[in-house]
Amino acid sequence: METMNKKGTHVSMILSFIIFVVSLLFIYFIVISSISRAETNKNFILKIEDNIQNQIYSDVWVLRGHDLNNSGGCVSMQIPEVESGGEAIAVSDIGVIASNVSGVNVFVEGGLGFIKVYYSNLIKNENFLANSSCNFIFLDSAKKERIIPIGNILNLITSFLLNYDLAKRNLEVPQLMDFSLSFEYQNGTLVGNEINPPNTNVYSDDMRINYLSADAETEIGVLRVKMW
Repeated sequence: METMNKKGTHVSMILSFIIFVVSLLFIYFIVISSISRAETNKNFILKIEDNIQNQIYSDVWVLRGHDLNNSGGCVSMQIPEVESGGEAIAVSDIGVIASNVSGVNVFVEGGLGFIKVYYSNLIKNENFLANSSCNFIFLDSAKKERIIPIGNILNLITSFLLNYDLAKRNLEVPQLMDFSLSFEYQNGTLVGNEINPPNTNVYSDDMRINYLSADAETEIGVLRVKMW
């Protein structure tokens, strides 16, 4: 009888050990599966963000010069490369100043010393200079710089809102997943579609972006990407 009890105890211990090992393996595979799924979706988000950056960055002409005479009136600068529909935003030490584009020249409000001009067909000038009888000045420098104009961000958000399927293909979002885009200006204004899906498996990331505002100021905004 005692031998039978010992055998039963050994069998119980073995069964308990097997159950314990199986439980550990079960938990291990669940954890590994979750980590693998999270890593995969993280890679998807990074790919989407790469595609977003490719869409919102642009090569913009930046012209720099000095109105040495400080004579008032206006000055003109020659554009290195004319773009169809190109406009200019000019800034000086006091902020945005009036400007206008005509042919191969940019006309800018004068008498302000240092002048910087952004020129591109992606820029919208809202401070128009009527006068075009200006003194010509030579540029200190003229080069293309990689910049994110606010117009590019708004175009991305508009594309997402008006044609979701096209935006999804362009950003290479996985076919079986959905996504949302929203942008928060430096002043807190929000544009886009801030979706809070009921699904608990939501992957989100905030892209902090230095963008060129409509006032030619470099500001910091947040482009929020969600995928589920």
